[in-house]
This record gives sequence, structure tokens and C-alpha cells, in this order.
Amino acid sequence: MNTASRKGQGGFSMIELMVSTVMLAFVVTGIATLYPRAMAYSVQSRQLNRAFSVAHGIVEEFYRMPAGATALAAGNHGPVQRENFTCTWNVQLDYPITKMRRVTVGVTWPTGASFDSVGVVTYILK
Repeated sequence: MNTASRKGQGGFSMIELMVSTVMLAFVVTGIATLYPRAMAYSVQSRQLNRAFSVAHGIVEEFYRMPAGATALAAGNHGPVQRENFTCTWNVQLDYPITKMRRVTVGVTWPTGASFDSVGVVTYILK
């Protein structure tokens, strides 16, 4: 009879294998719960970036307009639709000095049950 000794043989017991599998399942579940939140933040970041681009585009238009343009008259203006955004702006004349205009541009967009918005303030000397 040939009897082999089991001393020195390595390997995992069934208990060790089950414990490591449960630990791996907890780690994967934790990572999986973060994924939808990360995707939502990514979409929100993209929207904010696009809204700021729209606002800056409007400001660039104001810089190219002559001083007598109706869009640069004192008071509230808009709303104007640009892409999926609603844009409004307010012009204050002679603020903070003569011949300078303070222009506040607001951009809003719907997000589910509410609205998000960004604002840009610029000063134009005309």
C-alpha cells in the first residue's frame, strides 16, 4: 500500500474560499452602487459646461454690438431660447462708472421637476 502524506501540500479550504467570495461580493456591490451616481454627476457637469458656453457666447455678442443696440439698453431682456437653454439678461447703465454697463446673463434649463441655472456678470465699456 502506498500512503501519501498530505503534509506540505498547499491549497485553500472550502471555508477560506467562501469567505473570500463573500468579501469580493461586498467590494463589487459597493463599487456598483457608486456607478449611477458618477454617471449623474457626469451629465450634470456636461450641462453646466454647456450652459456656461451659451452664456459666454451671449456675452461675446454683446461685446460686438454697437452702444445703441436694443439688447444693451437698460433693464431686463429675454427670455431667448438658445439650444435647450432659456437665457435672460439685465443691463445697468453707468455702473460702476460713466459709459460702463454691468450685464448679468442668466441661463436656465429644466432638470426633472426643477430648474438649474448659471449666471455670468460682465462689464462692457461703450
